[in-house]
Amino acid sequence: MTNVIIEEAHEFLSARRVTRMPTLRDQLMKIAKRGRKRYLGLTFVTQSPNDLPDDVLGLVNNWVIYKIDEATIRRLKSYIPNSDETLWELVRGLGPGQALISFTNMRRPVIGANRPIARLAS
Repeated sequence: MTNVIIEEAHEFLSARRVTRMPTLRDQLMKIAKRGRKRYLGLTFVTQSPNDLPDDVLGLVNNWVIYKIDEATIRRLKSYIPNSDETLWELVRGLGPGQALISFTNMRRPVIGANRPIARLAS
């Protein structure tokens, strides 16, 4: 399995930039749609999901969402299957290390917590 990670995707794939680079958008769509059959994954990492166009967000199957603002919650609700308002209330109050996690193999999204790894004594 190969995974292509696009860090700071909001700068690279913003709605404004994607319209000026249709070939890039088309190639990303092909990778996202057909790549799974060929064990090729595509990961978008962004602090500003509202800057990504709908056709890019529509490609996302797996989500790890940390604390986000109300406008972003409203927009992402439609992209995350089987999420209800109770879950989104929890997202509004996430603390450090907590995230909403939704993967294709899960029936429902869950709230998870990451625990920092203890530093090794040197």
